[in-house]
Amino acid sequence: MPLNLTSNVRRFGLAIMAPALFWACERRSIVAVDVAMVQVSPSTLSIPPGGTGQLTAQVLDANGDVLPGRTVSWSSDDGTVATVNQSGMVSAVANGSAQITATAGGVDGTATVSVDVTGSIELSLDEVMFETEEGGGVSPVNVAVTNGGSGSLTSLQFSVDYGGATSGWLSPSLNQNVTPATLTVGTNAGVVSGLGPGQYSATVMVTAGNASNSPVSLPVTLTISTPDPAIGLNPSSRAFVITEGASSAPNQTVSVSNVGGGSLTGLGENIQYGSGASGWLSASLNRTNAPATLTLSLRSSVSGLGVGVYTANVRVTSGVASNSPQTVAVSLTVGDAPAAIGLETSSVSFQAVEGMDPPDQSVGVTNLGGGSLTGIAVSDDASWLTATRQSGTAPTDIDLAVDVDGLAPGDYSAVVTVTSPVASNSPQTFDVNLEVQAKPVIVLDQDNVAFAAAQGGADPVPVDVSVTNGGEADLTGLDANVASYGSGQPTGWLSAAIVGPTTAPTMVRLTPTVGVLTEGTYTAVVEVTSSFPGVTRDTIDVTLVVSAPALISLDRTSVPFSAPAGSDPGNQNVQITNGGSGSLTDLAISIAYAGGGGQTWLDASSLNKTTATANLTLRVSSASLAPGSYSATVSVTSPVAGNSPQDIAVSLDVTAVPSIALSRTSVAFSTTTGSSPANEAVSVTNGGTGTLSGLG
Repeated sequence: MPLNLTSNVRRFGLAIMAPALFWACERRSIVAVDVAMVQVSPSTLSIPPGGTGQLTAQVLDANGDVLPGRTVSWSSDDGTVATVNQSGMVSAVANGSAQITATAGGVDGTATVSVDVTGSIELSLDEVMFETEEGGGVSPVNVAVTNGGSGSLTSLQFSVDYGGATSGWLSPSLNQNVTPATLTVGTNAGVVSGLGPGQYSATVMVTAGNASNSPVSLPVTLTISTPDPAIGLNPSSRAFVITEGASSAPNQTVSVSNVGGGSLTGLGENIQYGSGASGWLSASLNRTNAPATLTLSLRSSVSGLGVGVYTANVRVTSGVASNSPQTVAVSLTVGDAPAAIGLETSSVSFQAVEGMDPPDQSVGVTNLGGGSLTGIAVSDDASWLTATRQSGTAPTDIDLAVDVDGLAPGDYSAVVTVTSPVASNSPQTFDVNLEVQAKPVIVLDQDNVAFAAAQGGADPVPVDVSVTNGGEADLTGLDANVASYGSGQPTGWLSAAIVGPTTAPTMVRLTPTVGVLTEGTYTAVVEVTSSFPGVTRDTIDVTLVVSAPALISLDRTSVPFSAPAGSDPGNQNVQITNGGSGSLTDLAISIAYAGGGGQTWLDASSLNKTTATANLTLRVSSASLAPGSYSATVSVTSPVAGNSPQDIAVSLDVTAVPSIALSRTSVAFSTTTGSSPANEAVSVTNGGTGTLSGLG
């Protein structure tokens, strides 16, 4: 019975708010409504063993209105057949029937659950058959899946069995997993397009948890046939454009391929001309089997065609093609000769040194076509280049100016574009190349050169200093001069000059002259310069040390030799000392014979050392000389000696040696008794040299 709760609240000075209280002077009633009915949906549920099903419960009052927020408890009267959780989910356990109860507010609602395998899978088709040509595709087929028994089939699933053959070409799908459902049998286009001719089989297996005939097989076959050959042309049209009087144009080609199956053979071609002139086109296939190339060319007779448009169709044929013939539409447009841009060159090269702009250059523009070449415009794509046309009408020149400011050494390139709205070949371009070289740099292999000499002695040997280029641009205009001498010192004792070319690599020759310089150290600075702008000079520090002169002193200035003819005299020595100051070095010996004539009887090569004090050994070979007097001069030299050379007079007296020579060394006499033999004479002569005297 309804419970009525009544509460009165009086208004005082303050309003007090609390649950179920309102302002004073008002009366409210709160009524707790009883549950009149619990409605369970669905009232009956058929589930196969192992399956599940969802039940819902609505709690209603006596007016049939839903009472929200009421707690519902669930129970099963036979848990061996079916169980239910507190969310109303029923789980089928075994065949049979169970009553599921939903309770709220002491009121029950029930549903009957039947657990039984009573359905059977029914398919609308017994077999699915696909047919297509190689490389083609097929449309999917829908198969209805229904329950041939009672209730609904649940947990519908499918699988595909290829029987170990080619797989992956089938792609079925189910729109839902309860009956009625639709099984869409489709193919995998990516796989099918790659299959060759033949028949392919598979079986789609449809299963349901509560179907007595699960699984049910659906055979599927795919038959792929070979399509007929077909002619494919790419492109299917070609156009030639020439000017009146021209006799040729570049050939054009059309690719001929087989867009069908099998082999496309027996290809041929023929030409059908449109109205007007004929015979101006030539067409030829490079082979009779696809793939092939159809070459289209203009005959020389086109030079006689007037201004206009001429057409022809080139038919490509094949006895085995399903679409033979196929046609290439060819057009020839003969027009007035247009103006054409002609450039004097295709490339221009500049060479510059960093920081120095190269001279400007120009490129001529002419009209290679007919009419007038007007509206000439010029542009370039580099910040370092300025291209300017002299006139907008050909013939004209394009002036090119290069600004290398800020450019590092290296190679740069740009493109100049020449356009004209009336030129048939607009735009035309030419390349501009720029090489920026590093400035030349003077490099000397020596920056200090020292000379030494004796006062009053010989001048030192000149020294050559190598000059090379440490940069990239040619190092030209080289010169050398003595820039300065030591403070307060004599001048003019040094000369500097370029020997060889004035472009590196070359040499600077330094030549000192001792002259009247006295003992001391002298300095000078040689400056090497280049006339190339911006090249920094380089210098060579030169030092000349003049020492007090050494003097050659000989302990003998004449050496006499004598020997009998046929013998050699003994050796003689001359001692060489320094009669001055400093060091006497680089001693050398030479011989001069009186009378010349290639004499070699004197040997003065035995100098024990080339610095003083030294010993010179003189050897004479006179055994082969005839008696007589001989003489020679031995010169002793040194580049540091103030009195070089010093001479030694050498004389040789070869004396004669007489000897007795007899014409007979034995004499035999013969005579008789009482008589005297005849006299015998023996000649006595001088078998040696000189005078044989005092004979006895």
